[in-house]
Amino acid sequence: MSGEQIEAKIPAFTRRRRISQALKRQIVDESNAPGASVSAVARKHDVNANQLFKWRLQYGRGAGAVPLVSVHVRPDQVPAIDAGFPSDAPFPSTKKTPRPDA
Repeated sequence: MSGEQIEAKIPAFTRRRRISQALKRQIVDESNAPGASVSAVARKHDVNANQLFKWRLQYGRGAGAVPLVSVHVRPDQVPAIDAGFPSDAPFPSTKKTPRPDA
């Protein structure tokens, strides 16, 4: 080696890419297509998959999404749940049973 030094040029910062609202909606709609993979769509558009998931939440999962509605249930409206066994049934034992010698 001749003592030559190599300097790497590292950019001080990278500018963020601005993506229009229309393109975001298009990407979200594409990710909502039947059989589409969010990860594959994100890679295709050079976008992080986590960012695409955030856009999906932001845009209501695309153009054909049904909006969510808040629902409040009063305790007197909740039906009783039948577990299928009597409430006084004993719990199964946690003790190990000895195995018969074979």
